[in-house]
Amino acid sequence: MGSMTSLRLRLSAAVEAFSKPADVQSTDPLTYAEDYYYPRFVSEADGLRTVDDLVERKGITPYREMMMRDEQVASCVGYLIFARLASGFTISPASGEETDKKVAAAVEDNFKRLQRSSIVRLMQNAMDAISIGFSVQEKIWAEPNTSGEFKGLQYYQTFRPIAQETITFKQDAHGELEPDGVWQAKPHMTYQGFTSPQAFNHLPIDRFIIWSWQQRNGNPLGLSVLRPAYRWYMWKDMMVRWWAKYMERHGHPWTTAEVKEGATPQQREQIMRKLSRFLIDRVLLLTQGQKVEFKEPSATATANFEQAITKADRAIARCAFTPSLLTEHGGEVGSFALGQSHKNVFEWPLQHLAETLQDEVMTEQVMRPWVDHNFGPDVETPTWVFKDYSEPDRVVIATMYKLLKDIGVPVGVNRIRQALGEPAPDEDELLIGGAEDNPDQGIPKDTIEQAGKIDGLLADMLEATGSKSEDDLIDVLRGNGKRSKKEGLREKVLAG
Repeated sequence: MGSMTSLRLRLSAAVEAFSKPADVQSTDPLTYAEDYYYPRFVSEADGLRTVDDLVERKGITPYREMMMRDEQVASCVGYLIFARLASGFTISPASGEETDKKVAAAVEDNFKRLQRSSIVRLMQNAMDAISIGFSVQEKIWAEPNTSGEFKGLQYYQTFRPIAQETITFKQDAHGELEPDGVWQAKPHMTYQGFTSPQAFNHLPIDRFIIWSWQQRNGNPLGLSVLRPAYRWYMWKDMMVRWWAKYMERHGHPWTTAEVKEGATPQQREQIMRKLSRFLIDRVLLLTQGQKVEFKEPSATATANFEQAITKADRAIARCAFTPSLLTEHGGEVGSFALGQSHKNVFEWPLQHLAETLQDEVMTEQVMRPWVDHNFGPDVETPTWVFKDYSEPDRVVIATMYKLLKDIGVPVGVNRIRQALGEPAPDEDELLIGGAEDNPDQGIPKDTIEQAGKIDGLLADMLEATGSKSEDDLIDVLRGNGKRSKKEGLREKVLAG
């Protein structure tokens, strides 16, 4: 094919891409290199400018590279994602009414019937925003159910992640996303350093699940958790390369050879051949007047490389909110208290992830539109929550409340249920124990009125035992070696 013919075909394809009608609603994956289409704008009239200076200069490619090439980056971000997913989640009705129960059951049934997807996969794809800054997933609906308990309802069929490299957003004058504010780049032949609205398909925002990490001024493009780690990644990458070169040059003992004075070029070449054969055969024969000496390489440089890479790994872990004890092994082993402290700190970002994902993703963008579509806007949304990352010691909590009851302290039933994570029974549920099973031993009428006094009592007990928290108080009651200010308090409490 001639060069002119090839050029005409390329120009024709480019014109066709830009001349499609504005109402084209395609989110098909692009067939060209995605990093060429990341929207970096000269004018904000053409779309939303990223808040990430690195993305503005280089696109998203550096973050993709960091996740694929560096084991520390991949593990630290992976710890955040998989630790959050590991706890599981629960779905419960908004109330005990039949309609709310039906809605919750239908939502749960839909989640079980997703094709080529799942709620775990939905959450994992959403948390791609941690490393990239934001994530976009398309909600694809199935045909209405034609049979079964939930006949007539329309389910989600799947959730499809969209490459962030192809997406930008359009906001109105008040900072809100416009109704067609999800813009996906069309394939085009050349990259000019800026784009225009005609280069994008303008797609409705309610068609997608959008979640951002570290928004600045409400910018949905977000800021990657890896931005402060980038310089450490680059430094570590150079250290690894230089270390490899050093090992190539100095990993084996240095060899020096001496020949007698006045040796001919042939004699010098002979000793060089012998040294070369020695590296292969490990056999060296010397003649009179020849001398070979081996010098072990210094270990100082190797130690310096190792310390530099360890420093970079620690810095990357801090940037990703990952405790160092999770990623370091070997001789640096901390105490149990230090490990527990690291674990408690690690739970802070996990709790943040839980609250934002369950509110901004599941409630607002997944379940609320589903309920509106199938039941109408007047029906409440079911409650979807992550389970606690660390399950409470229910035996200890129950024991503490039993001790309070035994010494005559009134305790609210709702407070006990909340502490134990035990929901109230349904009206038609078969009960064991309690007032229903023992009508003569119902809850006293003044219990609810007196339940508010428990906070004051607990405060007194904390002060008396010298405990700084309720966990410390529990340790005192369990006899874990902590002494109270008043000798024998624990024994008195246990004795009632």
